[in-house]
Amino acid sequence: MCPHEPAPDAPQATPWSLEGEKAYRKGDLKRARAAYQKALELSRSPENLNGLGLVLIDLKAYSEAQPCLEEALACLPDQAEILQNLGLLFHRQGQWQKAAEYYLQALGKAPLQAEIFVSLSEVLERLGKRKEAIEACEQALFLEPKLAEAHQNLGLLLSKTGRLPAALRQMEQALLLKPDAASIYLSIAQVFFEHEQGAQAFKACQEALKRESSQAEAYAQLGQVLNQVGEYEAARQCLQEALRLDPQNPRFMAYFGQIALMQGEAESAREWLESAYAQSLEGQDEILIHLDFCLRCLPTVSQQERRALQKKSWPLLQASPARPAKNSSSERLRIGYVSADLRQHSAAMTSEMLLRHHNLEKFEIFVYANVFTPDSETLRLKSLLPEGERDSHWRNIAYLSDAEVVEQIREDQIDLLVDMNGQTKGHRLKVFLQHPAPLQFTGLGYGDATGLPGMDYFFSDAQITPRSSVSEFSETVLYLPEFMHWTPPDTAPSLVPRAKAAPLVLGTGNSLFKLNQQVLQCWHEILQALPGARLRIKATALGDAGTRERFLQKIKAWGALAQQVELLGPSSHEEHLAFYQELDLVLDPFPYQGGVSTLEALWMSRPVLSLAGPMSSGSSILTALGHPELIAQSVEDYQQKALDLLHDRSRLQSYHQSLRNDLLTSPLCQSENFVKTVEAAYTRCWQAYLQKEKLKSPTHIELSAGFC
Repeated sequence: MCPHEPAPDAPQATPWSLEGEKAYRKGDLKRARAAYQKALELSRSPENLNGLGLVLIDLKAYSEAQPCLEEALACLPDQAEILQNLGLLFHRQGQWQKAAEYYLQALGKAPLQAEIFVSLSEVLERLGKRKEAIEACEQALFLEPKLAEAHQNLGLLLSKTGRLPAALRQMEQALLLKPDAASIYLSIAQVFFEHEQGAQAFKACQEALKRESSQAEAYAQLGQVLNQVGEYEAARQCLQEALRLDPQNPRFMAYFGQIALMQGEAESAREWLESAYAQSLEGQDEILIHLDFCLRCLPTVSQQERRALQKKSWPLLQASPARPAKNSSSERLRIGYVSADLRQHSAAMTSEMLLRHHNLEKFEIFVYANVFTPDSETLRLKSLLPEGERDSHWRNIAYLSDAEVVEQIREDQIDLLVDMNGQTKGHRLKVFLQHPAPLQFTGLGYGDATGLPGMDYFFSDAQITPRSSVSEFSETVLYLPEFMHWTPPDTAPSLVPRAKAAPLVLGTGNSLFKLNQQVLQCWHEILQALPGARLRIKATALGDAGTRERFLQKIKAWGALAQQVELLGPSSHEEHLAFYQELDLVLDPFPYQGGVSTLEALWMSRPVLSLAGPMSSGSSILTALGHPELIAQSVEDYQQKALDLLHDRSRLQSYHQSLRNDLLTSPLCQSENFVKTVEAAYTRCWQAYLQKEKLKSPTHIELSAGFC
């Protein structure tokens, strides 16, 4: 029974109710709210409560909207519209399961309401139920073939399955029905963005802005597109406009933070990402992942802070128990590698070593490639699988939902599942959260832990993860003798000695996001002590004119020394290697150090100066190389070592003549031994698992190539 009887002055409330409805339709939410509140003073009817609730949802006043709608539902429990609005309330807050429940209840009362099926499809996709989401859209179109929103949403869903032509056909149908709808053009932009077709996505964003120039979402989408193609300054300006129009949007804040980081502004990026997290109601786990990556770039952040943040990220998601083993110790172990970097990417090198050198008598290899745009490198890596297994054991999961990937891994009966991305772009860590394999590993491709519940083991070495820090990790740390390994390129520029009388040149080939204020200040002071020396900074982001100018403003603060700094953008790989030949000494940033960039510099026989500390890939490489004298123990030591070395031309010349050979003969280039050691780790962990044991965490084990 409704707790409210009709008020005697209910007729007087009607004009206010109509005024509220009229204002809401015009988008005047402030006026609509005031009108409905006045109506409720005169008549607390379910219609007025529902109307005010809907207005409050659009005002993001969710805590006020919920009691209004619940009170309305108590009066009219069979009213589909109220149930639908309750679904919308939880939908907007990212509470997908609750939203789905209310939408389903609404459909129970009004099974022919196509709009509710569209809303349901959106939350089903968020719940990882893509097949059911597509079916909901199709049902909406069966009921109402000319519902533009159903075509639009179906197009988005089909895009996520990789069916670009089918997705675009749905968008065309939506445009025929609503040719001036900016939101449809934004969806088209999203489709092209997902398929890495930046030019088409850019055009669609422009079409959206033609139709609604104050559309914050259009500016944000355009910013994402520009960010994808490396036009960071233009992307930044778009996000600034989006935030001007919608200053409290946490998603826009997160986008802005990501762009600021790519432009070398880690300190600013941190502030934006922390603000985004504080205000977000959905997607907090992804924001925290970006924030963790940002914190890795800052010397003022301890590893304990990062581990605490990782532990904070994953409780937002529910971990599943591990799948029981179906394998016996007498069968080949089934290893599944999950990677987004099986393409032209520096991280593909580790995957290549594993695919090339695995013992196929003991291990059966499956690859789960999260690659949206396969290239020639993708095809080459796939060819490393046994010929009869390339189609059955190489699976492109880019367009599969997490639930579908989990199902595929379980169907393949994988014994050991290996994450090759960590928290980098394209990761599928939510798959690991479902624990589709008995044992799960991380670290090989990225070199950092995840803090993910259910991630059993983390590969590292004693330089990157000091023994004193293993208690910080939720995973068991597996020490390899050397974590970093490298395969030299087939071709490379010949070594050319530096002229003895040439001015001293220092440089780096690392990404801008690694060059924090402390790093730049350190290098500034080194340059101050070397009259006539030059500093060359080469980074992909410097290919963007706006980013280059923004970074140059930091350098101009150095005064006259700014004339001694040269900024360089991207180049071909051969030209990139030749860049190192023009340097006397390579400077490794900190705390986020170079990996492949350090190895490439050493390949070109140039000494690299690195700083010891947690996550020190430079220390790992230089220790394995046999040159620990290039590892500094403090920033002051870093500066002194740089000056001592640069004042000793004969020592520099010796490095320039010997480092390539030192690298070739070091354990860093012994890829077969590396793979044997990894296999030994897999075997030992699996044997412990079969005995219903797990190497306790935190702990560490020493592995050697001779273990197996």
